[in-house]
Amino acid sequence: MFKVLVLAYYFPPMGLSGVQRTLKFAKYLKDYNWEPTVITTGASGYYAHDSTMLKEAVDAEIKIIRVEGKEINSLLSRNGTVKMPPELLRKIASRASSSLMIPDNKISWSKKAYKKC
Repeated sequence: MFKVLVLAYYFPPMGLSGVQRTLKFAKYLKDYNWEPTVITTGASGYYAHDSTMLKEAVDAEIKIIRVEGKEINSLLSRNGTVKMPPELLRKIASRASSSLMIPDNKISWSKKAYKKC
């Protein structure tokens, strides 16, 4: 069996639409003789959780390595979920984030993920 490393910021238990693409990709690699290991962010600080997708990843025996980043959502979360702020506040935070964090707002996670690789 071949081994493949998948770097994915968006992965269960995060419950967003882009998460499904990465989950299904990793899940079905085994059908083609590939053994995936997913390096992803920690399991807290999301606006949406979907524990059924995490169960699907565990049932598919996907090896998951979690890397914590210094993200604002992680600091604000309670029980792994962040309350959705009002739209105006989200727009202001998004603009500030995209201006200050180059190339994107996931930069704090990237260095730690690189070290895990």
